[in-house]
Amino acid sequence: MLQPSSIYKQPWEVIKYTIDVSALLTGGATISSLEVKAFDTANNDVTLTIINASSYSGSEVYVTVQNGTANSRYDIRIRLTLSDGQQFEEDLVLRVVEYNAS
Repeated sequence: MLQPSSIYKQPWEVIKYTIDVSALLTGGATISSLEVKAFDTANNDVTLTIINASSYSGSEVYVTVQNGTANSRYDIRIRLTLSDGQQFEEDLVLRVVEYNAS
């Protein structure tokens, strides 16, 4: 399971999150490729709207999220291919919330 498994943002924010995948990197394996996609609750691909950027370094994956509709949930799918040929698919939840100062 990824840490964190859920992330939160407001609609206007653009935030870079760091995700630790060290538990998947056993026996000296390293990340050789990364694919990050986003889906809404109807399973529509909203990657171009929600994912601003993605990259990796060592045992960390970086995902920058943007936009989103207030009070909505998005599923972020992360697919990793490792140097030893293993492939992993992990998921995390993005919740877009609008906080109102009262």
